[in-house]
Amino acid sequence: MTESITKHVNEHWATILAFEDIEQRARDDEERRRLEREAKMSNKERKRLAFLEEKRQLAEKLRKLGIETTDDLEEEEDLTQKPAEYARHLKEKQMGSERLLLETYEATWDAVCALHSVQVVSGGNKVLLALQGCDIFELLPQPMKSPPPPRYKQA
Repeated sequence: MTESITKHVNEHWATILAFEDIEQRARDDEERRRLEREAKMSNKERKRLAFLEEKRQLAEKLRKLGIETTDDLEEEEDLTQKPAEYARHLKEKQMGSERLLLETYEATWDAVCALHSVQVVSGGNKVLLALQGCDIFELLPQPMKSPPPPRYKQA
């Protein structure tokens, strides 16, 4: 049983890492295309893009301070109008969530390894799992002690 769970956890890591590699290649390609476009721009266009980037950064700083910004300062894309980008964004969030779950499992392993019972309460439902003479987490595989670092910084 432990071997099948270990296999499942390792497959999960492989999926996450493969997705992160694909995302990193896509981001590298986007950056390369952006640099190629900028190389073809005039000085006036470059200055305009730099100005727009400064406006975006200013709007972000103001938002962090709790100050409302007007629409002309922030230009967020509506991903629902672009189904492929929206699907990519959702997949990125899902993989980030799965990575966080596995990292949390690995980080808390030493603290929960001696756990003997688990009680889950959801609304009117209550589930109690109690094992005597057996640690629940000893049935699960011991995780990697150092998970691979993220391939890119998530947005």
